[in-house]
Amino acid sequence: MLGRRLFGYWSLMSILVLLNTIANAFPPAPSITYFGTARDSFGNAIDSSAKAFVVIKEGATVVAEAPIDERLRPGENFRVQIPVDLDGVDPYSPSALTSGDFVTISVRLPSGLLPVAGLSVGAIEVSEPSDRVRIDFFLGVDADGDGLPDDWELSQLEFAGIFPPDSQYSLDSLDAAGDFDKDGLTNLEEYIAGTFALLQSDAFSLRFVSQGITVDSLQTSFVFGKFYRLEASVDLAKWRPVRIRKQGASGDGALELKSTQDGLVNLEAIRSDLFSSEQKVFYRMIVR
Repeated sequence: MLGRRLFGYWSLMSILVLLNTIANAFPPAPSITYFGTARDSFGNAIDSSAKAFVVIKEGATVVAEAPIDERLRPGENFRVQIPVDLDGVDPYSPSALTSGDFVTISVRLPSGLLPVAGLSVGAIEVSEPSDRVRIDFFLGVDADGDGLPDDWELSQLEFAGIFPPDSQYSLDSLDAAGDFDKDGLTNLEEYIAGTFALLQSDAFSLRFVSQGITVDSLQTSFVFGKFYRLEASVDLAKWRPVRIRKQGASGDGALELKSTQDGLVNLEAIRSDLFSSEQKVFYRMIVR
């Protein structure tokens, strides 16, 4: 009897110890999602033909990676998730990160691993579980750290006829927040839009033409290879995507159009499923 009681006692103790261990373990938290647009050094969004991957590393360890693909949601060509733990002292998984860790981003091409640059790239601190963090970056060197690729800056100066030994032939002549040609667009916006930062007559534009019952007419300027999507608002606070199509085209339109030409384009904004014909609507165009 004594032996049986001792066996039952120690069995119970074992179960209690096991339950205590399970209670102290921290389950994995929802992953953090990093997303955005990766561009080349001349502002063009990289597409799937490059066979490129966004790679996130902690030190020398690859934490996660995902392919660059223009067929994702409008406004992004990559989306990658990293595993996160709720507790760094007693981690659920040794490969998961915790809030406060730091990661770096690079791009892997068939030719090898390349560093990236941009305003939101560097040592990125891991935020809270389930966060969605937008990070836009470009391939190429940004020696002056102003958020613009050196190749693009020098090409803009040369297009305007500025060469050495002209004192303006310098990376200091252009920075992301500046507006060299005073056309109302920052140099960074011109880099993204594909327009010339030193030519005032070449600037992105969006003009309202007319309002209809179900469709509004707009005119905008397209640059070959760029993607365009339209958003609308009634209060300039909350913006909603609007389906668009080229004027005269049939069908329900698309949330994003890719340009096959340079120049002015007449568009139709299909407002019937979002706004009534009596509502005053504000439009804005997103370019990538």
